Amino acid sequence: MRVGAAIVCGSAVLGAFGVGSAGVAQAQPAQCMSSNGTTMTIIDGLTACGSETDPTGWALAYGSDGIGYAKADSGASAVGVGLDGGVGASQGAGGNPTAFGIGPESVAITSVDGGAFSLALALANSQALAADADQGVVCHGPGALAWNAAAGLFCVASPIGTWTYR
Repeated sequence: MRVGAAIVCGSAVLGAFGVGSAGVAQAQPAQCMSSNGTTMTIIDGLTACGSETDPTGWALAYGSDGIGYAKADSGASAVGVGLDGGVGASQGAGGNPTAFGIGPESVAITSVDGGAFSLALALANSQALAADADQGVVCHGPGALAWNAAAGLFCVASPIGTWTYR
């Protein structure tokens, strides 16, 4: 009798923590790609992506339990990726704006007009912005990086501090 009670109790504990159970439903990743003036949007629960271009741009957005967005104009190649609760949004007129939001409450935004490569990377509970020279770069939280190569601006945020070069 005691052995049977231990098995039932152990099974209930394991089931409560998802061990040996059917698992939690998870949305499939979403990938949106646009070129030649097209637009694409996919929304599936907490996963979403959106991409849009003018006739000369190329945009790729990817979301997996997050939101990715990319908009490319004037020959830009934009990439936006949101993973595991993060948001990555990039927008550019020329150049290569790229944004990665990875982890819960992460937000990475790249918004540039012209230029070369720009990057915003935000990890969990962090924010990163790479914008034009007049707006600069912003990094907050325990894990963020922003870089605008054309403007010569970058910042890094870590658990021990934040550094910005303008």
